[in-house]
Amino acid sequence: MSGTVDTSRLLGIDALRGILSVAGQQVRDFTVTSGPEILLAGVLIAVYTLLFLAASRLGAGVLRRFFTADAQPLALRILRIGLRLTFLMLVLVSITALFAPLNDYGPAVFRVYLLVMTLYVTWGLIHRFLSVQTARWNLDTSLTLLLNNTVRAVWVLLGVYLVFQQFNVNLLPILGGLGVAGLAVGFAAQDILANLISGVTLLLDRPFRIGDWIRTAEHEGQVSGLTLRTTRLRTRDNEYVSIPNKDVAGSVVVNLTQGGRLRLNVPVSIAYKDSVEAARRALLPVMA
Repeated sequence: MSGTVDTSRLLGIDALRGILSVAGQQVRDFTVTSGPEILLAGVLIAVYTLLFLAASRLGAGVLRRFFTADAQPLALRILRIGLRLTFLMLVLVSITALFAPLNDYGPAVFRVYLLVMTLYVTWGLIHRFLSVQTARWNLDTSLTLLLNNTVRAVWVLLGVYLVFQQFNVNLLPILGGLGVAGLAVGFAAQDILANLISGVTLLLDRPFRIGDWIRTAEHEGQVSGLTLRTTRLRTRDNEYVSIPNKDVAGSVVVNLTQGGRLRLNVPVSIAYKDSVEAARRALLPVMA
């Protein structure tokens, strides 16, 4: 019986070397058999890159000539996004056309391109509609942000689902698995969920708005922000305090702004030997 131990076999190094060797051989075989296609794909990507740069400069020049200075940033952003999506689509369609195993994915890539462009344009219209409606109903800034983020999240999830559908991938079983995992995470993050629900409650109930001065059980200050986790106050000492939403929602909140001007009670003491009328004459100009 030998006292030596084969550490390579014990640690799995030999198996890892075998896997890497097989993978390297497959890469070499693919490079040899598909060398012309790889070279042509590189040439096409270079040509598309040059076309993309030329179209970007030409489009930017046209937009600067026909759009005002205020509208140019938005128009340039839309142009860049459209050109980038088009460039990516051309690259992917060319690659799927060059390599035989990928031929079936070409139409799906083109459908995804049209779908993403449609979703992007539609989201612009929805965002515009939400902006008009929130301004019409005079909604709070935080509530407007919550509404926009919620609609955006739903729109993105819808887009992801539709994109996977183009490749015949069903996400419903995956979403079911995520739901089970979400329950486990929910039990482990009860405080975060409590702050989240309390934040939504504060946004819907609106006991205060951004800019109001409020007083809670332990803090007093001006509301500088309201997120889904914390309420942020700026105190009279110019300090910023972040309070968990569940503490704010579960305590008495006094809104010092909503009722208009405040009356301040300031006790003033004078000595018995002094004149009350003289003190009154001295204080009234100070108060004014």
